[in-house]
Amino acid sequence: TGNYSESVQLITVEDVTAPQITDVADVTVNCQDNNTSTATGVATGTDNCSPVAISQSEVSTQNADVNNAGHYNYTITRTWRATDITGNYSESVQLITVEDVTAPILMNVPGNITVPQASMNNTCVGVLAWLTPTATDNCSTATLAIRSSRPQETTFYSLGTTTAGLFYPGETTVYYKAIDASGNATAEQSFVVTVEDLTPPVLSNIPANITVNNEPGTCGAHVSWIAPTTSDNCIGTVTLTCDYVSGAMFNKGTTVVTYTATNSTGMTAEASFLVTVVDNENPTITAPAAVTVAADANSCSATGVALGTPVSSDNCSTLTVSNNAPLSYPLGTTTVTWTANDGNGNIVTAEQVVTV
Repeated sequence: TGNYSESVQLITVEDVTAPQITDVADVTVNCQDNNTSTATGVATGTDNCSPVAISQSEVSTQNADVNNAGHYNYTITRTWRATDITGNYSESVQLITVEDVTAPILMNVPGNITVPQASMNNTCVGVLAWLTPTATDNCSTATLAIRSSRPQETTFYSLGTTTAGLFYPGETTVYYKAIDASGNATAEQSFVVTVEDLTPPVLSNIPANITVNNEPGTCGAHVSWIAPTTSDNCIGTVTLTCDYVSGAMFNKGTTVVTYTATNSTGMTAEASFLVTVVDNENPTITAPAAVTVAADANSCSATGVALGTPVSSDNCSTLTVSNNAPLSYPLGTTTVTWTANDGNGNIVTAEQVVTV
């Protein structure tokens, strides 16, 4: 008869599963390198049902100031999202580190330079100019740092593409290095500026020649004097040296004392005086004891008399000792005179009596 009944079933089909996303590895790149996803990698995704759309967003810590290290050293946090057609999504975070670790390149540092004294118009300051070195960097603008081995005596002036300096006599080393905004620096390069000084220093107030007597009981004397003074045509230290020290002991005789003055460029001047120590101390002598002898047989005199040896000494020299003894002594007493001579003009005598 066609009678029937119906029942309705509702089947809901839905996509509630997020896509799967493949992580992109963290990466570190140099500041001059491409840091877009083209170079650093792109995430991929798959879904259980529909195609997947890949999108990205990022946050950067880069400083906007091109003179700041943070403009070349920073991080990018790049977030990747895989979204299916129903709006389900998964995310992955990639960290990109941008850094500047490359030093600049320093070029065109001058070679060594000599400034003749004649070009200084008899002054002691050499004025010199040179082309300023150049520097390049992989990312930022490089700046030049300059210093001197004699900072207290050197002044630099920047004149754009030229640098000038005031230099005193002698050798001065000029050092350059290049530094980028991140603080990366080159090794120092240098050149030497030599300013000639051909004028020696001057010694003044040289002591006059000195003559003194020996000190008692010695063969010399301590001698003192006031050191000379020095001056130089240029700024710098003058070193004064001497081969003897004031107050030193000097032996008998004449000694040459020499002072040498040396300026900062090695020029020298010398001056000398004489120290003479005179031996004015007498030697000592003691004659042998008196001698009594008998006359020779059948004679009224005596020969071959043994006189003995005197005792003598001197503060300096080996003495010459002599006597005036005769070969034959007559009856009675004879005085024998002993003489000690030190060779320096000091002579003493002693007497010995011989009785026959």
